[in-house]
Order: sequence, then structure tokens, then C-alpha cells
Amino acid sequence: MVQTEEERKDKRVEYRRTYINKPKSKELRRKLEVIKITCECGAVIRKYGLSQHLLTKKHINKMNILIECVVCDNTN
Repeated sequence: MVQTEEERKDKRVEYRRTYINKPKSKELRRKLEVIKITCECGAVIRKYGLSQHLLTKKHINKMNILIECVVCDNTN
């Protein structure tokens, strides 16, 4: 497996791009971890963890209760 000088250079350039962008993604993640939002179920969560929160039992149960309350209010 003999690599030409140009192939090694391309790999080196690609590695540098990913290495340089790593701190930027960490910085962005830290910023998103600081931001707190209130979910429609009433829980206060980090913006970064929203997708994980939507799958929790806590969120699903509260949303089912809210849906039942809306249905009860509409029938009265």
C-alpha cells in the first residue's frame, strides 16, 4: 500500500480540518447546554437535551394527561 505524496497531503489536510473544527463544536455544545427552555409538558430542560427529553416517560405521561384534559374540556 504505497501512498503518493499527494494522497498523504490530502489526508493531512482533512485531518487538520476536523481537528480545527472540534473546539468549535465543543464551544457550541457548551452554549446549548447553558440555554434552558420549558417543554410543552412543563418541564424545564436544556436545549441540547430536548430530543432525549421527548422520549422520556415523564414527558410522554404528562402529554397523555394534557391530551385527556383537552378532550374532557371539549366534551363539556
